[in-house]
Amino acid sequence: MKIEISPPLTDPELNALFAAAWPGHRPTEFGPVLARSLLWLAARRDGPSEERGDAPAAGQGNGRGEGPGNGRGEGPGRGSGEGPGNGRGEGEGDERGERKGAGRGEGSGGGRLVGYVNVVGDGGVHAFVLDTTVHPDEQRRGLGRRLVTTAAEQARARGARWLHVDYEPALAGFYAGCGFRPTAAGLMALD
Repeated sequence: MKIEISPPLTDPELNALFAAAWPGHRPTEFGPVLARSLLWLAARRDGPSEERGDAPAAGQGNGRGEGPGNGRGEGPGRGSGEGPGNGRGEGEGDERGERKGAGRGEGSGGGRLVGYVNVVGDGGVHAFVLDTTVHPDEQRRGLGRRLVTTAAEQARARGARWLHVDYEPALAGFYAGCGFRPTAAGLMALD
């Protein structure tokens, strides 16, 4: 298993992962989401690629339904994301001059995408964990925790001093195990 920091990701591979982990997921263009990100992490397992069609179809997991993206619709919500980027891998570059955004073609070629987490920042000292997603076949093995703790380390390295996360009550133990403590917060629905 390897975890990559802000690698190129495609819409098909992200949508396959989200469909497997989040029942009711609708295909999304991720380019605008990633274009606004401070960083994202992708976990890949060597083996069959869902994009080639030689892996289980999206939504076929192990039936355990445990952990982040637990198959019951519980877990951190997903935002629609707006801003630069068009979902075809064209968008803003990062500090290394590399393309940021999801494309429609091949991924990095490093194996099947089985985990993902996104981190957005406020341009100052606050960063936010979004969309912690682990394929059902990989849940309850520590991958979600590795993704979140690596995201925290990377956010700190980019200047963040506070890392925030919103989650459903069923995931309180998971995020506590990642080092988060509960705090009062407010939420307003804008739709």
